[in-house]
This record gives sequence, C-alpha cells and structure tokens, in this order.
Amino acid sequence: MKACVICALVLGALVVWGGSTSAVQGGENPGRQPPASRLPPLLQPTDLTVSTSLDVSGLWVRPSVELTASQVYLPVVAQAEAPPVPTPPPNFAEEILIPPGEFQMGCDVYNAVDSCTRGSELPLHTVFLDAYYLDKYEVTNARYQACVDEGVCRAPRSNESSTRLFYYGNPEFANYPVLFVNWNDAKTFCGWAGRRLPTEAEWEKAARGPLDTRKYPWGNHELDCALGNFHVPIEGGRRMCTGDTVQVGSYPEGASLYGVMDMAGNVREWVNDWYGQNYYSVSPVHNPQGPATGTTRILRGGSWDNHGNYMRVAYRIYTYLERSNYYYGIRCARSF
Repeated sequence: MKACVICALVLGALVVWGGSTSAVQGGENPGRQPPASRLPPLLQPTDLTVSTSLDVSGLWVRPSVELTASQVYLPVVAQAEAPPVPTPPPNFAEEILIPPGEFQMGCDVYNAVDSCTRGSELPLHTVFLDAYYLDKYEVTNARYQACVDEGVCRAPRSNESSTRLFYYGNPEFANYPVLFVNWNDAKTFCGWAGRRLPTEAEWEKAARGPLDTRKYPWGNHELDCALGNFHVPIEGGRRMCTGDTVQVGSYPEGASLYGVMDMAGNVREWVNDWYGQNYYSVSPVHNPQGPATGTTRILRGGSWDNHGNYMRVAYRIYTYLERSNYYYGIRCARSF
C-alpha cells in the first residue's frame, strides 16, 4: 500500500509554469540525485526550490520547481516577413517638368575639357526658356505602334535594327527606341500623343541644366559604357558598347541633371528647328524657335553608332527631314 502511495505521488508530480507555487514532495537521497546536466535544459540548480517533507527513502523523486515570471520560457514563433512589394515597371510615357529660367547654350571655349571647333556651336549665349515638359525616355516601339494601330502614324520604314531582323513589332523589343522614322513621322507621333517636338534650345537645356557648361549630360567625365550606349575610346581606336539599341532608360548614371535619360547615345532625336549655320549669332534670348525657314532639320544626342564628339551637349546634327535610318528616333515635349 505504501508503495502505491509513493507511485501515485511520483506519477502525479506537477511542475507549474508561470510563477504559481506547487510542491511535489519527495525524499532526500543525495547519493542518487542525477547530475545537473540531466535537469531540464533551461533550468539551473540555483533556480530550484526543493520540498522534502515526505520520507520516501530509497527512491529519487524529481524535486518541485518554483519559477518566477522572469524564468518562464515560452516557445518563440518566428514572425513571417511580409512579401516584398514588386517594383512597378517604368512609365515610358513619363514626362519631366523643366522649370523656367536661363542656361548657357552652345560650346564654352573656357571649358578645358570641351573642344569648340565647330562654328555652328558658337558663340556661347544665354537663353531663357519658359517652363515645359520633356519626355523622360525616348519614344519606344510600343508607344509608336499604338499610334500606328490607330491609323494616325505610318509604320517605320523598316522593321529591322542594325543586328535584328525583327525589331519593330517584336514584343521582345517593345521598350526599345523606335527607329526608321523621319521628321514628319516624329512630328505626327508627338501630335497624336498630345505633345510636340522640342525646340533645339529645349533639348539642350534638358541635357545640360542651368548650373554650368558641362560637356556631357552627366558632367565632364569622359565616356564609358556605364553612362550610355555609344562608342568609347580604347587604345588605338574605339569600340561600341553594344552594337545596337538597348531598352530606353538603361543608363541611370548617365541621366541629365533633370533626370532625363539617354540624352547621349542610343538614338539621335529629332527636334523641331530648321538648321541655321550662324543662328546662334542672331538667336533671341527668350524661347528661341530656330530659323523661320531652311532645307534641313536638326537632330540631337548622338546614337549607339557614334563616338564621343557626337555625345557632347552642344553638338548639332542636321539632315533632310525625309531621311530615316537605324539610329534616328523621337523624344517629345509639351508646353507647361
């Protein structure tokens, strides 16, 4: 009978967690106590209060344990991390507001890193422009195709690019710049989009900014393939960064002060102005529009197939407005 009572006491021993007191009574038998390593892993001998009022000689009974609130260990449940918020794709129709104010237009003969050898870029002169919007990106194949699908724009003269037989209309290149568009195509598209072609002065201000007469949109640092899609100099010559167009906005480090992308390289961009060799000598200070007449129109910005001189902010390119090829593209503006 005594043995049964002892068994009941042993089997009914309780350990109460959370700081309340409940003693399990057992006999002392120092010679048969287990080593400390056999005690519960989160408890140490100093944490124990043992009650030994009942003599059950010859048996070892687990001592009673009293825990304070600070000694209560609850299971830790790992908090699930919220799934990352996906980055939305760029809005390739985004515009950037260019604020009103002055900037220096043309080539600065006092900029030691620039080379002012073309008379059409001189003299350096102050221009004041009202506020306007400029496309952050060059016009993509997808944007242009929407105009074609509506029957307003005509399709590019070729579906190819320099190295791709199926470029325009190919979903893989939807966000690459449209090619094989002439000046009239560019004007038609910008009108359909509720915009217009930028003036040459608007283009140059967006590329240079109002602070200095920098050589390139990013500053005076010379070309490298982290800044744009063009030719870079190497020992004994130069090499192409890619050999064809790339997705618009691929070079954020080469953006202008205003955040406009691809102002140097990828494709040349039509502007509204007629070309005039000596126009800078007679250009008005406020909102110049270019010569009243002419035979050629201006493109700006250089392309993937051009070397450093063409990437200069001040560089002026001109050609017949009917011409199109695999490095002419579009960027639109809008009056504020």
